[in-house]
Amino acid sequence: MLSDSITYTLTNLTARDKTVRILINRSELLHDISNMAYVEGDIMETEDDHQRHQVFDIIQDGNIDRIERVLNKSYTEIEEATYPYSKREVQHGTTLSDMHEGPRVYSLLLTLPKDFAEATLDHMVHLIHEYMVCAALSDWMSITLPTAADKWTMKKETAMDDLRRAVNFRIRRVRRTMSPF
Repeated sequence: MLSDSITYTLTNLTARDKTVRILINRSELLHDISNMAYVEGDIMETEDDHQRHQVFDIIQDGNIDRIERVLNKSYTEIEEATYPYSKREVQHGTTLSDMHEGPRVYSLLLTLPKDFAEATLDHMVHLIHEYMVCAALSDWMSITLPTAADKWTMKKETAMDDLRRAVNFRIRRVRRTMSPF
């Protein structure tokens, strides 16, 4: 049996020996979600203050429960999208629940190749944050302001596509064709 270093050498893959933890603060997510909802409510073309306050009150008591569920779901989608680096095996005896309250900090542990670019990692952090904010806004706007929901859904999908591109760009082996010239 070949050792890992020989296997990686023969396949032109880089050994993954760096671990990086990405921390996404719930308070920062809620701050951005609240700010963007305020802007959406402020520019609404309506004089109905009740309809406007439904958009404004995205993180108020009662409404926050829905936003936390969406944030938790979007975080699991992020884990799935970064699976090549975040492989987290199920532990024996794992218990899961549908409690809506999420963590104060979403923590994503990645195992990266030693030559992974810090700029790519920084870009991934911003995309993760953007995706989670847009997912919450997309869901909330689909309830309170359906005309704005499509815009946030598109932004959410763009952030996920960009994140997948950043992850997949780094894990695929480059094959160069032989040329006689």
